[in-house]
Amino acid sequence: MKKIILALFCASTISLTSNAQLPIALVAGVNMANATQKMAGSSISSSSITGFHIGLMTELSFGEKLSLMPGLIYSIKGSKVSDFNVTAKINYLEIPINVAYKLPVNGLFVYAGPYLGYALSGTTEVSGSSTSMTFGNDSSNNAKKMDVGLNIGVGYNLPMHLFVRAQYGMGLSNLQPKGDADNMIKNKVFGISVGYYFRR
Repeated sequence: MKKIILALFCASTISLTSNAQLPIALVAGVNMANATQKMAGSSISSSSITGFHIGLMTELSFGEKLSLMPGLIYSIKGSKVSDFNVTAKINYLEIPINVAYKLPVNGLFVYAGPYLGYALSGTTEVSGSSTSMTFGNDSSNNAKKMDVGLNIGVGYNLPMHLFVRAQYGMGLSNLQPKGDADNMIKNKVFGISVGYYFRR
């Protein structure tokens, strides 16, 4: 799955550099981030934390209705587990590759597609004391570095090259090192963003 996403992103990058007229957009917004968590088969109740995302995207059109929307996004995810008084925040660099479809309503579009995330850094806060997270596949680490998931969203193109989007991202990777079906952490994020096309 990771290799497929990387191959698609490389293909999109080649297309972008070979066609100087492709649109480039800056997108930024707010994340309401949470996680699906289990420990020893029991679900752990968690609440959302507020983060943000910012990055660049482009759009490769295939006819009037369909387009490919790859990007490079910095995104803050995590969750808060009140029972253990623990808040986790992870800073990701993500490559989303969404396929968009323009609806009959003028300006409205829907999109969906996979994303590949790479953890740059993270912190855990326990009772007000913050420590840096470690990443890897060993049980001594806090979380795995790589995250793969799916995005689904809806957007609306505004005048003056602006657009707004609402998106839900569902993590498919178990981020728990040495995790299994009974011991897991999976990201889930709802985001709202505003974007501006420098060229369209």
